Amino acid sequence: MIKKLLICVLAVLFCSGFAFAISQEEDAKILAVINSIKAAPAGTKFIRNGTKHDADAAVNHLLRKYRSAKKRLNTVQEFIDNVASFSSFSGKEYRILFPDGKEISAKEFFYGQLGGL
Repeated sequence: MIKKLLICVLAVLFCSGFAFAISQEEDAKILAVINSIKAAPAGTKFIRNGTKHDADAAVNHLLRKYRSAKKRLNTVQEFIDNVASFSSFSGKEYRILFPDGKEISAKEFFYGQLGGL
């Protein structure tokens, strides 16, 4: 009996990993959205928990977060809404500061970039 239950549990866990695996198309979109920070005007800053970061630091941070959350995601929209827009530590919204002083939410920035893909 326990053996059958264990087999059933393992089967569910095994299958659920595939059911929630992100498609290659969505993965490519997420990576493009993350890397779009590098295409922003020179001097653009990514603000995380009140600290300004350059494009390379922002990309590295978001890639780490993506790798950690990837199994829970199905779409680029889920990535933007649940991972790339706020700090999971503090809950603070990420912001994008452009060289001209304009500041927008990271969520707005990433959705704008997604529209151009």
